[in-house]
Amino acid sequence: MGKAYRQLDNYNKAIECYRKAIELDPKYASAWNHMGGAYVQLGDYQKAVECFQKAVELKPGDKGIQGNLEAAKKKL
Repeated sequence: MGKAYRQLDNYNKAIECYRKAIELDPKYASAWNHMGGAYVQLGDYQKAVECFQKAVELKPGDKGIQGNLEAAKKKL
């Protein structure tokens, strides 16, 4: 559902969905990554960085997530 809300530019609703997914599985790296992307769209780069850092922690070899983290850090 989070992805669908992001496609509709409803980033706050997307974040709610990702939070629920993370409540069910705190190690769901993809949800952390996508939630970070939603925060980027809202211009909240600090929260985005926090989400991407968690995703990198959970999936350290993922270059896409690492790239997202680096891009968000540049916006701080």
